[in-house]
Amino acid sequence: MSFESGTSRASSSAPRRLTILIARDVSSLVYGRYPTFQDALRDMDDALSMLALYSGLPSGVVSYRTVAFSRRLLLEFHGWVLRERSLRKVFVSIKGIYYQADISGFSVTWVIPHKFVQTVRRRAMAARALESIQRY
Repeated sequence: MSFESGTSRASSSAPRRLTILIARDVSSLVYGRYPTFQDALRDMDDALSMLALYSGLPSGVVSYRTVAFSRRLLLEFHGWVLRERSLRKVFVSIKGIYYQADISGFSVTWVIPHKFVQTVRRRAMAARALESIQRY
């Protein structure tokens, strides 16, 4: 009886401890990769392009929460760019609409793909792409 109660207590606190460890691990990775704000701005264009790509995916490929979260982040960033009046260039190409903004003296360029129906054949490809967007 005491063994079972001890394992249930240990298993109930394990997710909380795991969350704290993951949060510490991620923050140390972020500080290691981007020691200054300027370093983070230099890599921001890839992250914004990935957010735009995920916000246009159908929710059957990835979870609805991921699509909604990426759409919300992208809209909040666009609102900030408009409020700060930092948008400098916009142009249209075959890939999509390119935006360029000046943020703290750095030029950040990202692309938003055109609104076409996207078909994803392999779920494994979506899982790998999901790992990359979680990294950003």
